[in-house]
Amino acid sequence: MALTTDVTPRIHLEPSQVLKDEHRVKRLIASLSKGFFHDINEKKASEILQECLKICRGLNDTLSQVLQDKFFGGHTPFYWAITTKDPESHDPPLLKVLTLYGLTKATQQDIIAAFHVEFDSVLYEAVKPILTAVDTLNTCSPSFFQGDEYRPVVTTSSRSKATWATVHFDIPQFFDRLLVDAESSLRFYALGSTFCLAAVTTRDGHPRWRFNLEELPPSGQKAMQIIADLEIQSQSSSTYSARYYGIPYHSPRLPQMEIQERDLAEFCRNPYTANERGALSGKLTLTK
Repeated sequence: MALTTDVTPRIHLEPSQVLKDEHRVKRLIASLSKGFFHDINEKKASEILQECLKICRGLNDTLSQVLQDKFFGGHTPFYWAITTKDPESHDPPLLKVLTLYGLTKATQQDIIAAFHVEFDSVLYEAVKPILTAVDTLNTCSPSFFQGDEYRPVVTTSSRSKATWATVHFDIPQFFDRLLVDAESSLRFYALGSTFCLAAVTTRDGHPRWRFNLEELPPSGQKAMQIIADLEIQSQSSSTYSARYYGIPYHSPRLPQMEIQERDLAEFCRNPYTANERGALSGKLTLTK
């Protein structure tokens, strides 16, 4: 007589059943919160995902659909993984494990919404290959200089319905890039819109450069009036600061930011770019 072993079948759990179960939802929020509001590593991120999988009875398909529901403070967990990340890091561990799952268009839109609040060009470029159902940005202009060490970085913080945003930028090989490429531009989200900050060269007499700030508003919307406070900090105590005003109802192009400090504006050695990476770093505060 053949021996048989009874195996208890895994009971299927639909995503809707999980989301209607208040206790399961609370367990999911409690588990995921540890990845959003605490400093964690990749090992801990994997453990958090395993906890969520257990809550969904080990069903990957169910967990994938649950994670793309806006059950966590009106957004998906993907949104929170971006907006709560460590500002000193470009690689939130929990987002890395979450994006192992296929993403719906609605989830991709929620990720873009998160980048409108906290934009990080390095993270954005890392995530962009999976954002196939939504429009995306090229965060920096093409350049002769290739490789991560030459990649410009721009980050912004622009909280929901805010009237101001803080933009931090870092452009390696700044003068080299302008001389070879003629222009270096950065695109980013801020204040519910898209902006382009471009360093361009001028040819009047001795070569100089300036910043152009341009808003690229959504279709059908007028460009907003902007006050732009520019601050460029050197590794020494030197700081260049200036304020520029946008022209209301004129055009998407905001003021050309002429750099008045000669040591900084002209192509010469100066305390702002005299560092190992030849980088120009600064902060732009946008107020509408």
